Amino acid sequence: MKNYLILTLVFSLFLLVGCRENEESTATKMVGTWKLTEAKISNGGSSTWTTITDGYTIKLKNNNTYETTQIPDCNTGTYSIDNNNIIKFVNSCGNTTIPNSYKIVSIDNGILVLNGTFCIEDCNEKFQKIAE
Repeated sequence: MKNYLILTLVFSLFLLVGCRENEESTATKMVGTWKLTEAKISNGGSSTWTTITDGYTIKLKNNNTYETTQIPDCNTGTYSIDNNNIIKFVNSCGNTTIPNSYKIVSIDNGILVLNGTFCIEDCNEKFQKIAE
């Protein structure tokens, strides 16, 4: 019985550590510089991925701040990722705060796909990681 209890405690510990690593892995994978390479936007009909030749970049830092080339005059801010894999960007431009949020659809092999939560139709952006 004592062995069973010890085995149960060890197994529970592995489960807790495994869950913690999964939660951290998305945030850890997000850190780095990303370049927009494709977009999939629908205006009510079907949509397909379109190549973006001169996409903007976004650099996500460990301290939950970011830099972007998307809006030249408003290129820094903070970000957070919630438990539902929603990443929220808050851009501070003078006296105006501009929030944007996206669903993290996938992040794998240096490819990040985001879906704008502000869109009714397809509104996806695909990024390639270009630097750590």
